Amino acid sequence: RLGGDEFLIVFEDIPSDARFSFEIDNLLDAISKPITHDATRLSVTVSMGVATFLPRVLDFTAAMRQADIALYAAKQAGRNRVTFFSEAMGARFEARDRIEIELKQAIEKEQFFLHFQPRVNMKSGQVVSVEALVRWQHPTRGLVMPNEFISICEETGMIEELGQMVLEKGCWQAMAWHRSGNDIGLSINLSPRQFDDDRLLKSLSKFAQHRDFPYGKIELEITENVLIGDHEQIELKLEAIARMGYSVSIDDFGTGYSNLSYISRFSLNCLKVDQSFIAQLPKSGPIIDLILTLGKQIGATIVAEGVETQHQLDWLYDHGCDQVQGYFLSPPVHIDRLGAVIENLNAMRSKASAPSIATGT
Repeated sequence: RLGGDEFLIVFEDIPSDARFSFEIDNLLDAISKPITHDATRLSVTVSMGVATFLPRVLDFTAAMRQADIALYAAKQAGRNRVTFFSEAMGARFEARDRIEIELKQAIEKEQFFLHFQPRVNMKSGQVVSVEALVRWQHPTRGLVMPNEFISICEETGMIEELGQMVLEKGCWQAMAWHRSGNDIGLSINLSPRQFDDDRLLKSLSKFAQHRDFPYGKIELEITENVLIGDHEQIELKLEAIARMGYSVSIDDFGTGYSNLSYISRFSLNCLKVDQSFIAQLPKSGPIIDLILTLGKQIGATIVAEGVETQHQLDWLYDHGCDQVQGYFLSPPVHIDRLGAVIENLNAMRSKASAPSIATGT
């Protein structure tokens, strides 16, 4: 037993791959047999990472490392399975380890900055808000997109530090806009771990007490899964956030823990329809119509994410969606370009029939 629920098993002098597979099958069969204890029937599943080696070629510590990499891959693939180590797998995990090390340094050196994607009001055709999206300015690779590092930050716990950095940068930017008379909203994503972090309310309170705080203009985006747990504690936290002057939206709505009971219980101002539904229009139309109706009933703004075509924009306009954002309107842009992008979008006011948008940002 290595610790916790991890065990190491060593097979010696296995003559063939077939024999090795036979031994592993026997092991899995033995582990999976139900156990009865005090009239309680228990079943156990196991994830297993396997590495083979010759002692004269690879030392035991390196072999354990390979088996551990294979175990991690088994768990990532859904658990309750056996995964054999391969050189390609090893290369992927070495690259991941390098990124993890570089991320720690990047957080210490604050190599992250924000891009902003506009949100357009469908009735007025005006930009009413922007979403802050983090980017990594790598010293040698240049601009690194979130899909390459967010999951690693979540796995390692670095998401708390990164999330705190994004929150602070976003709040300072929102206050700067407010101070200059720019009446625009800003939405900031919160990870589940960040939402649970005790520092969150302290940080939000600090900004809310600032003289330049734009009351009602900073929106905090959480996912549906954040609302799983102690509902009383979650409700108290959301109410405290609302009292400070922040609004709260549910990001990727319809893809997570879709329990309608929390819609009426918690203080929620906005539902953001996940882009997977927008991509499937018009097939997904009935689902989006349902969300639009729900939004009207509870008084929440409905935002469609991931709008990429004129057809999608027209459909959302015809069905009364409140706001939209996506690459068809504008990709996330650096703050230096944001003013020109907003001015360009605002110049194209909605027509009576449908909002025809010309891209080119």
